[in-house]
Amino acid sequence: MPSQNFFDEQHPEPSIVLDEHKHSSKKEKRKFLSSTQAAVVLTVMVVAAAGVVFVWGMKSPARTPKETFDIPDSLSQQMVESVNSEQPEATPAPTPDPIPRNEWYMKLVNAENPLPDDYGEQEMTAFGGGYYFDERIIESLEQMLNAADEADVSLKIISGYRGVERQTARNEDEIAAYERRGYSEQDARDLAAMEEPPYLQCEHSLGLAVDLMDSGSDTTSIAFEETEEFAWLQEHAAEYGFILRYPADKVEITGMVYEPWHYRYVGIEQAQKIKESGLCLEEYLGQSAE
Repeated sequence: MPSQNFFDEQHPEPSIVLDEHKHSSKKEKRKFLSSTQAAVVLTVMVVAAAGVVFVWGMKSPARTPKETFDIPDSLSQQMVESVNSEQPEATPAPTPDPIPRNEWYMKLVNAENPLPDDYGEQEMTAFGGGYYFDERIIESLEQMLNAADEADVSLKIISGYRGVERQTARNEDEIAAYERRGYSEQDARDLAAMEEPPYLQCEHSLGLAVDLMDSGSDTTSIAFEETEEFAWLQEHAAEYGFILRYPADKVEITGMVYEPWHYRYVGIEQAQKIKESGLCLEEYLGQSAE
């Protein structure tokens, strides 16, 4: 049997240094492989996680904002039907009446619209040399007469307010004149009322009317329509609130004969509207309020 020494000499054992080197290299190799594997695994996990998040995000429903909410189908349908249903029409507001029918200066007096039975003698204000008028129109009347004077047009007042006794006497005198001409009493009354109506049917009873003539005349006459005074009144009377009350083409409507001298106060605004309309007072007030 060989001795130990011979074996040792023929097959020397690796030195401790070599063994330690080999052992150390294997450890480092195993350590290196472990780090690489960890990195790979981590990368795979990150990618996989991202994929899962992406797929979940694609499949999951959108988040409803806090400010909104879903309306149930039944309620939504009710709302649509309510909007589409026929709504009642709103009642339009009444249109203001452009004609101040109830104002004192728009009072209509004629055979069909007489004054009340208890309408007696009225207190009026004197103006223009012994004539009387409703005090509220005197300033306008004075301004109109002064404007005419400045235009070298001389107007003269022939009549204003007429009291109960005076107008009644004028009416009776007119009736008698027609009877003398052969008219029946009723026909005489009807014809007289178109020239000198009874007190309660006469516009002069209001104190809002004035009879005007040229300065050379003392009584009313149809001839006044041929004067420059009449022409001036036709153009300017409305500027002071007066209208020609009984035009020639409105006899059947007014119930009065043509009186180119008779002017009635209705206020500046209404006088201008009546002049522009071509209507008489009865027609103007008879318009619809709408």
